[in-house]
Amino acid sequence: SAAFAYGILGHRFDEALELAERAIQVHPNSTFVRNRAGAVFSVSGESDKAIAQFEAAQRMNPLDNKTATVTFTVATTAHFFARRFEESVRRGRRTMAITADANIARWIAAAALGHLGRLDEARVEIDKILALHPIATLARARRASFRYDWMYDLYLDGLRKAGLSIPGAQASA
Repeated sequence: SAAFAYGILGHRFDEALELAERAIQVHPNSTFVRNRAGAVFSVSGESDKAIAQFEAAQRMNPLDNKTATVTFTVATTAHFFARRFEESVRRGRRTMAITADANIARWIAAAALGHLGRLDEARVEIDKILALHPIATLARARRASFRYDWMYDLYLDGLRKAGLSIPGAQASA
């Protein structure tokens, strides 16, 4: 939990990565630890490490939908930042099938679809985002917690291609 808070909430990625590694050593059979560590690795640009945590958590508890939502969100994000956009969309859709309000997975999947040039599908996701968050803009999307500028650039460029607008403008239909 501390690694997650340091990384996602506090933008203290070095400490978060160290805590995540230690948590895995202490509790290697905890899906909670694997999911939180995976999230930290994912937003820190450590996609392969994040995916390893996703796979471990999935093996430990393949039928728990509550855990699966977090697990698949980690995979969605990790594959996105590894530029495996098709797999990111696939994992994102799996997450959204489990729970319709899987907001992070929807945002990431929309960006991945934008990069894939699948603009009709991307705009459907953007419309769903706007239905839940009418004030969603690229500026607000910039508030996500990522370690590197390239991650923000990749994410925001995908959302822009998907149809998310600048403040005050509407997403195209």
